[in-house]
Amino acid sequence: MSAERTRRLVDDLRAKPAETTWIEFKENNADGPLIGKLISALSNAARLADQHFAYVVWGCETVIMRLSARFLSRR
Repeated sequence: MSAERTRRLVDDLRAKPAETTWIEFKENNADGPLIGKLISALSNAARLADQHFAYVVWGCETVIMRLSARFLSRR
């Protein structure tokens, strides 16, 4: 996948109003077994949601903060 296509994909994922069962944003994680469980769960969720892919985007602290801010502003 080209760098431009990757950038567009991440931009599209970030444009979603919130995480979904098949899209996760993570700041970091080095726990191999936990990552494996996460990927398995996302894969199953994508299948149930009739999605071809599931996504984990690492290094997204600002995205999480933006999504959290949106959630809090709706209260």
